[in-house]
Formats: sequence, C-alpha cells, structure tokens
Amino acid sequence: MFKNLNISTKLTLMSCGMALAALLLVIIIVASKTLGMSERNTSQYIQSEMGKNAEKVSAFFSKAMQTSRVLSETIGGALDAENKLTTDSIGDIFYEVAKNNTEFLAVWMMTDSEEVYSKSQDGGASILYGEDGKFAPYVTNLNGTLSFARRVAGYEKADYYTIPKNTGKPTILEPFFYNYGGQEKLVTTAVSPIIVSGKFVGVVGITLDVANIQKLCDSIHLYDGDVNFLVSHTGKFIVHKETALIGKSMVDVNPALKPIESALQKEEPIEIEVVSAVTKKLSKAVYVNIEIPHFDKIWGMVLIAPKDETVKETNELRNFIIILAVVSMLILSFAMWSYSKTFGKRIVTVGNNLENFFEFLNFKTNKADLITIRANDEIGKMGMLINENIKMTERNLAEQNAFIKEANSFVDEIKRGNFMAMLDAQTINPALNQLKGTFKELQEALKTAIAANAQDVLKLLEAYKNQNFTETLDDKGEVASGVNALGSEIANMLKANLS
Repeated sequence: MFKNLNISTKLTLMSCGMALAALLLVIIIVASKTLGMSERNTSQYIQSEMGKNAEKVSAFFSKAMQTSRVLSETIGGALDAENKLTTDSIGDIFYEVAKNNTEFLAVWMMTDSEEVYSKSQDGGASILYGEDGKFAPYVTNLNGTLSFARRVAGYEKADYYTIPKNTGKPTILEPFFYNYGGQEKLVTTAVSPIIVSGKFVGVVGITLDVANIQKLCDSIHLYDGDVNFLVSHTGKFIVHKETALIGKSMVDVNPALKPIESALQKEEPIEIEVVSAVTKKLSKAVYVNIEIPHFDKIWGMVLIAPKDETVKETNELRNFIIILAVVSMLILSFAMWSYSKTFGKRIVTVGNNLENFFEFLNFKTNKADLITIRANDEIGKMGMLINENIKMTERNLAEQNAFIKEANSFVDEIKRGNFMAMLDAQTINPALNQLKGTFKELQEALKTAIAANAQDVLKLLEAYKNQNFTETLDDKGEVASGVNALGSEIANMLKANLS
C-alpha cells in the first residue's frame, strides 16, 4: 500500500515518523534520567529532613539525659569529696531545675539506703523523704504547677531504679504509665545512677511526658497524611499518634516493617515501601536513627508517608514531560507535515513541468513552461537545470525549424532546376549538419552532371525544337555540354546539306 502513495504523502509519513521516533527516544532518555534524578532527590530530601527532625527529638531526650547525669554526678561527686549537699539544697536544686525546664514532668532522686542520707542524720523537710523513710526528693510539674510529692514505698523494684542499678549506666526507659496527681500519664524517664567510691547509692531521674514528645513528632510533617513515630531499640513503639500501639512491637503491628527493625542498630537510613497499618495505603517508610549522648541504645524515628504524596512532584514532573512531549511531537509533526507537503508539491511541480517538457519534445505542445524557482536548495537547482535545458531545447528546436524551412526552400530550388541554390542555415544538430552536407554534395553532383540551371538546358532544347541550332549554353555541366555539342553537330550537318 505504501508504494501506491504519492511522494508527498510518503515524505510526510517517513519524515514525521523518523522525527517523532527520534524525539520520542530523546524524551524517553531525558524523562528516565530526570525522573530517576527526581526520585533520588526526593529520597535525599526525606532523609535530610528526617535527619533534622531526629536531631530535634534527640535534643529533647539529650537534655533530660544530660540533666540527670549532671545532677547524679554533682551529688555523687560531693559525696566522694565528703562534702555532701544538704537535703534541702538538693530539694531546692531539683525545684529550680523543674522550674527552668517546663518540659520536664518530674525531677527526682531515689537512694538505695539511709547510709548516705537519713532523716535522723541529715534532717530537712519531711516531704523530701519517701514513705519508707529513704531520702527521695520528688518535684512534679503538673500543668505549670510545681510541687513536692512523697515517694511511695517499693520503688526499688521498678525498672527506672533496677536498670541503672544493675548496669551502672544512664538509660532511657521505654514508655510506661504512671499516676501523677490522680492522672494516668504515659511517660518515659531518663535516669542516671549515683556512684560513690564505685558503689551504687541511688538514681537521679528526669521524667518526660510522652504527650510532649508526641506533639513534637506531630509537628513534623513532610507530606499530607504522613505519620511520624519513634521506636525503641527493641522495636517497640515509643511514640505514635495511635496511643494504643505504644509499647507494641512494630513488626507485630506491621510485618512489612521487619527491615526497619533489623536496621535499628545501624546508623544508615533505610527506605522501604509498605502498606500502612493506619491508612491502609501503599506508603514509603523511611527510618533514621536517634543518637542520644551517653545512651548506649539506638532508638529510631520512622516516617510513613503515602507514596502518591512522596512522588507527587515526580508525577507532576512526569506529567509535564508527557505534555511537553505531546506538544513537541504535535508541533514537530505539523512542521514536518507542512514542510513535507510543500516539498512534495515542489516535486510534483517539477514532475508536471518535466511532463510538459517531454510533450514539447514530442511535438504535442508548442511551448514548455518554465519552473518557478522559490529556493536555492537541491530542488531549486534541479528546477534551474530543467529551465536551462528547456530554454536550450527551445533554441535548438527554433534553429532546427529554421534549418528545415530553409532546407525546404533549397529543395524547391533544386526541383526547379536551380542547381546553384545554396543551403546556408546553421544548426548544432549533427544529423541536420550531415543532411546539409549531403544536400551540398547533391547540388554539386547535379550541377556537374546537368548544368548550373536545368531550365537553361530546357530553353536550349526548346530553341533546337524551333530549328534554331545556333543557340548555345555557357555551362560546364555534362548535359549542357552534350546538348551544346549536339546543336553544333546538327548545325554543321545543315550547313553541309546546303552546300
């Protein structure tokens, strides 16, 4: 079917097809590189922002950890120097710390025994001692109201006491519920052991309201519908907007988070795709670790963001590239179609003029039309060459016609017996020049064989017919000479008879 199309259509289809294929290939390559770069930039952006947010959370915990360490080392150092602080001064210090750090829910201390501090030996306000009589100053900050509270007995069995006692290291506990002023609050605690002469004598703790940490996490938003949460080194939720999940293993809630659990002890960020257990949407999960000075465990911050939001800019870029590609292809197609159509028309015009020229050559028309030259390209040069040949052919044909006309006149003269007639017409046609030479030879042959003018021979014969044998013909032609001789003989015979 393609071979039956005209050249304009073929050129249009071929040029547009090749141009579109080339453009499409370029667009695919550029789009692939651009989209890949966009996705990498998105990942880098998320990891960078998550790193900044992890630093904010780290600063929140670090402040509590650092405060508990400073207090424990201050108290322990004074005891080591046998210049221990008074119970009231410790209470005042704790009160000032709670007053100047409103994000602390409580500042407290617990002693292991009455060996270092006792009511009977050190005195002080009774509120600074627990129900069991041990020194246990406890300052709370409930809704901006600072107050001392009495420690209940039995704290020696709680994790916030046993863990630093057994490890001898500062630690931050996983969230737990604790009653403050009749309210059950989800809290976590940064605790540091008090070591005197290598012996554990108590702990200092800073209690943090998880709700404040949750507010900090909730204030962190990179995308619409994203969720930020914290996980401990054991893979349990520390902070999550769904409070029912706190304390649960993230893998139990969503097994797809197993790679993040495995990465908790690593410093490198990790990025995976999961179906969110909260939104039930395909999401991108990004993990970064939270480093807290003097805490030997690594906690992590995780962002769960709907994938369609994380790739929104990439999709917009992709759509823009697609639209740009479509518009570019349409513009290119129109431009190529217009050019091919014009190009095809020019070729058709050349073809029509050639056909007209051949009709002129075959004497079907009297004149060949010249091609209108509109450009100096190959087709324009072809047209100029054709025009030159048309003009040359017209000149040659005119010359040949003039030659033939003069040749006809020459033949007419020969037919009338004028063997002196000349054919002077000029032509560049070799065949006509050969014919001209043949005519010249014929004219010379007739002149030599007969006479310069056959009419003169006929007139002489007419005179002989009329008994006039005195007439002669001044001509060297063989026939003329023969007739002259014949007349002379007849005249001589007549003279002889008369004598």
